[in-house]
Amino acid sequence: MRWELLATDHGTRLTLRHTVEDREWMPKVAAGRHLCLVVTEHLLDGHAIDPIRGEDARDYGWEELHEAYAEKLTPGPGR
Repeated sequence: MRWELLATDHGTRLTLRHTVEDREWMPKVAAGRHLCLVVTEHLLDGHAIDPIRGEDARDYGWEELHEAYAEKLTPGPGR
């Protein structure tokens, strides 16, 4: 995974680049990384939060995130 930070007029833009060999895994990886950023946001705001992993991820919307990322990232005709 590569993290890139770029100064903008309104703050800093974070770009994450992650190479996934099996495209079928892309929605799962994206949903998991999304939750990692949720934890990061809480920590940066000074709020304690435990790691979100395994079955606990479902309590934080992993299923919905996976579904949303699947619509955008799953290989299909013409992609």
